[in-house]
Order: sequence, then structure tokens, then C-alpha cells
Amino acid sequence: MTGADIREKLSAFRGRLNRDNQQPEDNPKVIRLDRTSENTEEKKTLFSFAVDESTGRVLVAAAVILVAAVLVFWLYNRIHTFDGYDIRTSIEKKDIDGTQYIMLDDHILKYSPDGVFYVDYQDQTKWSQAFSMQTPICHQCENTVVIAEQQGNQVYIYNERGPVGNYTTVLPIRQAYVAANGVSALVLQDADVTWINLYGTDGSQIASVKASMDISGYPMNVAISDHAKKMAVSYLGLVDGELTGRIAFYDFSSASGSDESHLTGSADFKRQVFPRIYFTDGLDVVAAGDGGFVIFHDPGKPENRTEITFDREIVSFFHDDSNEGFIFRSSGENSLYDVEVYNTKGKKVMQASFNFEYTGVRMDNREILLYDAKHLYAYRTSGKQKLSLTYERPVLYFAGIPGHHKYLVITSDTMDQIRVR
Repeated sequence: MTGADIREKLSAFRGRLNRDNQQPEDNPKVIRLDRTSENTEEKKTLFSFAVDESTGRVLVAAAVILVAAVLVFWLYNRIHTFDGYDIRTSIEKKDIDGTQYIMLDDHILKYSPDGVFYVDYQDQTKWSQAFSMQTPICHQCENTVVIAEQQGNQVYIYNERGPVGNYTTVLPIRQAYVAANGVSALVLQDADVTWINLYGTDGSQIASVKASMDISGYPMNVAISDHAKKMAVSYLGLVDGELTGRIAFYDFSSASGSDESHLTGSADFKRQVFPRIYFTDGLDVVAAGDGGFVIFHDPGKPENRTEITFDREIVSFFHDDSNEGFIFRSSGENSLYDVEVYNTKGKKVMQASFNFEYTGVRMDNREILLYDAKHLYAYRTSGKQKLSLTYERPVLYFAGIPGHHKYLVITSDTMDQIRVR
């Protein structure tokens, strides 16, 4: 074979090879990958993917497992009773005897006859103020607090940032209340009458209400709205020789149509007294008495109200901005107490029984917290018990704090953060 013959065969072989590798289309598509391409349909084709049947089954199974896990976790937290705990942090404290504690904007305000301290959960002081009071009394509205000297003359106003104002009164202080804006309402004892005065944070008098046993009765409790425009007072008096509770309403706004006494309405209840009264977050007024409670839906029209009466004695009362709770002695054989919770419409939303003694109760983050020196308990608003713990140190204070199943326990020696399990 000559060289020309070899070259001819190689050329023919290359021709067949090129024909075998040719695209089946005569005009193959060219897909541009630059962002300026207007061929959006081809881009979708380039970046799309298909899920085959087996992969789809895996994804569906994973979704079912995820939903089931979330449901189990939700049910666990709704019905499980926690009986163990871990102490996450424990700080030694050196508070004097008689120190009281309240939660204020995710911190703790401690007050005593010697002054006030605002601390975090590690007992680190954010701010403090010293004073000297024989018997300090305290009232809180949202993140504002008044501390006053009962039977004395000193008044201090605080919020989470520190002191807001302080002043002194001429007459001795019987009771003290505060609005969210810092306006304070003081019940002052005069010789023959009682005054309910409203003061600004600098001590300037804003309004005054005169009370006496022969006219209105003696003020047992006072409630003022967040901006101190409205006030409700629970009085104890005698009408025709019978013990009578009176709820009176006052309006201090410039739009008020009331007379100089600021009185807009009142309601009398024979043989009933109301030691507790407060404004809800919806500006209803709740008055809790010894035989039930009353919700006034329009303080300007006392007849617009809901009344709930009980046929047994109330042992304890607690509330938050939208619920009222009551504890009664139980008539059951296997329980000591019954607890009931009502909303601001007067509807019962929770009922439970328990078989232990307690010294403190509070409603915190939609949980009912009860405790004594050795035990901690909590109930959900569904009525299910959430926790039942025997604590290792004498308990003085118990509250919920931010975090999953976390609580603050103040004992005689320490400030503990715990997580229940």
C-alpha cells in the first residue's frame, strides 16, 4: 500500500468519526449564561430540576416526621408535669431582713427600709438609691413603681431607668398608688377626713378628692388608669346601719363633663366590700370582694357591668391585665383548695384543685405560680399542673423569667436561676 492509499483511508475514517459524533439537530441551541440574556425560558430549563417518585416519598415522610415532632413537643409542654430542676446560676446575696422583691422589665427591684436596688439576675446592681423609712409600701403599674412611707411623708417614683422623682407630703400617707406615666395617687389621713390626692413626679398636686365616712365612706383601695386620666375608688361605708361597699369613678381629663368633684358615677353594694380594685389593659375596672367580683365595662356608666358571686369564702386573689384568679377552700376529699380563673368578660376559663399548702401566689406569663418555704408549684391556664418541686433552700420569692422553662428563685441566702425538667 502506498502512502497515498494510507492517507486516503485515514481521511475516510475521520469522516465517519465526525458523522458519528454530530448533534442530532442540525441547528443546536446555544444557552447563554450571562445575566443580560433575554431567553428566560432557557434559563429556567438550565436551572430546573426534577424530583423523582422515590425522592418525593422521602420529602413527604420528612415533613410528616417534622410535624409529628412539633406536635409531640407541643403536647409535652402542655400536659407534662416537671418534677426536677437544674440550677443554672446561683448568686450569694446579702439583703437585709425585710427586703421585698418585684419584677421590673426583666430585672429585679429590691426595696427595704434602707433603700432600693435595681439588679439583674446575677444580682449586679444597675442603679440604687438610699433612703430611710420605717414602713415602706410599694405599688407597681407596668414599668413604674412608687415607694412611700406608710404613716410617714416620703414618696419616691422609679422606672427601669432609675429614679423619676421624689417629694414629701404634709399629711401622713395611708396608701400609695402609681400610674404608668409616674403620676401617684396618695390616700392621706387628716383629722376628720381622708384625702385622695394626685401628684406629679415633682410633688405638684394635680387633683384632690375628699372622703369621709358620713358622705362617701373610707377608701379601701384605689385604681388609676395608665395615664392617670381616670380613677376608681373602693369605699367602705354604712348606709342605713348596714355595711356597704361603694365603687366610685372619677375623671380628671379636660374633656370630663363631671363637676368639680370629678365624680362621674358610683355603685353601691349592700353587705359587700371590695378590698381590691384595678384597671385592666382594656380600661375595664375590676373590683374583687369577699363574695365575688364585679367588672365595670364603662367606668362612666357603672350600670354597664358583669357581676360574679361565689357561695364560698375567697382565700386568695390574684390577677394579670386580662384575668382574675380566686382560690377557695375545697370541699373535696382529695384536695385542700380549688382555683378558678375568669377573663374580663366574666367567663370562667380555668378550674383546678390542688392538695398542698402555700404562702404566696402570683400570675406570671399566663401561669399560676404558688410556693411556700420548701416547694414550688405552677399551673397552666388550661388547668394542667406544670411543675411540682421540692426546693433545697428556704424560698422567699418565685417568678418566671425569659427563657424556655426558666424561673427565678430567691432564697434566704441566694438568687438562683433554675430550669425545670
